[in-house]
Amino acid sequence: MVPLTRATHFTPHDRMVLRRIKEAVLEIIPDAEVILYGSRARGTAHAESDWDVLVLTDAPESLDLEKRVWLSIDAVELDTAEIIGIAVHNRHEWATPQWAVVPYHVEIEREGIRI
Repeated sequence: MVPLTRATHFTPHDRMVLRRIKEAVLEIIPDAEVILYGSRARGTAHAESDWDVLVLTDAPESLDLEKRVWLSIDAVELDTAEIIGIAVHNRHEWATPQWAVVPYHVEIEREGIRI
C-alpha cells in the first residue's frame, strides 16, 4: 500500500473526489483509515469505473455503522456524479491471518492507496 502523495496518475477531479470521500468517512468515523483499491488505484480506470474504497476502523463491524458511512457517501456521489463502493471492516480483524489469505485482502495490500 502507498500513500496518496506517491500516486501520480490522478487528475485534479480525481483528487477532489478522493478528498470528499475521505472527509465524508472521517465525519462518521474519525479514526478511520481510508484506502482506495481496484482500477482507480491501479490507474486502469475508464470513464465509467467506480471508486472502490475500504474503510478500516477500531469500531466493531455493524450494519448501522456501514449504513451511516453509505449515507454520508451518497452526498459525494450526488455532488460528483461518481459511483463509490464502500466496504467497512474492523482494523484488527482485517489484520488477522484468516483475512491475509483472502484475494481481496491481498489485492488491497498490494495495490491500495491510503487517502
